[in-house]
Amino acid sequence: MSDWATQGLEWIEYYWGQFADWFLAQPLFAQILFVVLICTMIVLAAILVYYIIKGVAYLLYYLAKGIYHLLKAIGLGLYKLFKGIYKKIQGRPNQPVPPYQSPQNYNKPHINDVNSNYNRITVKTPSERHFCSVCGKQYSTKVNNLLKSKGSAFCEYCGENLNTNPIEIEI
Repeated sequence: MSDWATQGLEWIEYYWGQFADWFLAQPLFAQILFVVLICTMIVLAAILVYYIIKGVAYLLYYLAKGIYHLLKAIGLGLYKLFKGIYKKIQGRPNQPVPPYQSPQNYNKPHINDVNSNYNRITVKTPSERHFCSVCGKQYSTKVNNLLKSKGSAFCEYCGENLNTNPIEIEI
C-alpha cells in the first residue's frame, strides 16, 4: 500500500483506540447515555436530510411547473398574435360573438272550459327497439310480449328496466 493509505489507517487506528479507552473508562450510565445520544443524532440527521431533499424536490417541481405554464402562455400568446396577423392579411374581419338573446315567450291559446268533460285515454305504444340499450343483446319474445302487454319489463341479460312510454290523449 502507499504511504498515505498506511498513514490514514494508522491515524484511524490511533484515534479509535483513544476513543475506546475513553468510552470504556466512563461509568455504565454514561456509556448508555452516550449511545442513546449518538443514535438520536443519527436519526435527527436522517430526518433533516429527508426534509432538505423534500424541500429541494418541492422547489424543483414548482419551478418546472411555473416554467411550463409560462412557456405555454407565451406559446398561446404567439399563436393568437399570428392568427390575428393571418386574419388581417387574409382580409377577414373578426366576427364578434352575438350577445345572448333570451328566448321569446310564445303564448299558446289556453282554453278554460270548466263544464267540458275530457276523456283521457292512455295508449301504450310498443317499442320499436329490439335490442337492449345497455348490454346490446336482442330482446327475447318473452320480454317483447311483456313490453307490449304491461309496458315495462326487465332485460334478461343485464337486468335493465325497460319501459315503453305511454301516450295520453285527451278527447
